Amino acid sequence: LNIRKDIFKKIKKYYAKRSSIVHSGQSEVTLPEYDDFFHIVKTCLYNIIALIEQKNFSKIKTHQFGVFLFYVHSMMIFKI
Repeated sequence: LNIRKDIFKKIKKYYAKRSSIVHSGQSEVTLPEYDDFFHIVKTCLYNIIALIEQKNFSKIKTHQFGVFLFYVHSMMIFKI
């Protein structure tokens, strides 16, 4: 549970940084932040794909797809 909370806090921090970059052009991303963000996104995407395969979903609920799109959008912003 603590790991999930830590990841949630990191994602919030990275999203705030993304917003700062996109909306004001301020802030920059350090290499350790970039690596950490990439690791979180990659792990989440692999877990989503594994869950879809494991559960043999024929469709994904709208809110689940929204989470997936958030990660994809974040990857594009950070040019991962």
